Amino acid sequence: MLPLPREVHDRRFLDLHKRRIRVGPSAQFVRCHPRTGFTLVELVISMTILSFTTMVIGGLMLAITSAWDHSTSLEDSRRQAQASLARIKWMIQQSGTYKVAGQATTLGIAIIPTTCGSYQAPTQLVVWSGGSNGGMNAQGLKTRLPLASEIVVYTPDPTTPSRLVEVTFPGNATSVDFRSAGFNATIASVMQTNGRQSILLCDRLHVTIGAASVPNVGNIRFEMTTNPSDSQIAAVSVGSQAWNDLPWGQGLVGADRALRTTNIRMELQIDPNPAKPLNDNGTSTALPIPASINRQYVYQP
Repeated sequence: MLPLPREVHDRRFLDLHKRRIRVGPSAQFVRCHPRTGFTLVELVISMTILSFTTMVIGGLMLAITSAWDHSTSLEDSRRQAQASLARIKWMIQQSGTYKVAGQATTLGIAIIPTTCGSYQAPTQLVVWSGGSNGGMNAQGLKTRLPLASEIVVYTPDPTTPSRLVEVTFPGNATSVDFRSAGFNATIASVMQTNGRQSILLCDRLHVTIGAASVPNVGNIRFEMTTNPSDSQIAAVSVGSQAWNDLPWGQGLVGADRALRTTNIRMELQIDPNPAKPLNDNGTSTALPIPASINRQYVYQP
């Protein structure tokens, strides 16, 4: 068979891409080309949907990451605060008692306020525990004054108020009388000595920013109450019925001694995110962590 002329071959090839479509009363030939891609409208719609989906997924991932960081910071802050409070409570249980001539039994625990303008912030706790290793309670009633080397002080770091520190004074033989009118001055003096040692307990204390002449203050608070109080004891005679009726611990009272209870309450305000201590609306993000503990001891007037 002879090959077809090139013109006829090309015409047949083109006819394969034609389709007869009947429109109205007559038939028309419409040339139909095979599709090779998307139209511009389809591309614009696809890109819009993809962009919207990406934006939604990105926002969701950002929210998840932010929530994870916040919850992690909260847990870390709570763990720091609880560990710090556990340390302080253990030291309070280690506190000793002493009785010197002319004085009643004294428990070696005291709170020293920090002056913030016209406000006194109870931010320092002094404990006669026997030093950083404790053990003073186990030694029983002492007949001498405590030494500075045997006390610990819990306070915000004066130079960095967001840091809660435990301060000790190894080798310092300064006598410390918890009943003395000069007690606060004595502690302030030993706090300035070069031999003091500081241990960091927490670095996330919320800080109250003072005015121009008022120092910044780390937000930790101590309160102490004793039952019966000094005024209640002073109002009765030792060994009398009124003495017996005072609110002694567990009702244990004798003719010249009784069980006295001291309660120490404390609260740390912790910043979960120290780099951002305020919310977007200006309110504080500080997380309050409270604790309390009782210390009972035998009291002799």
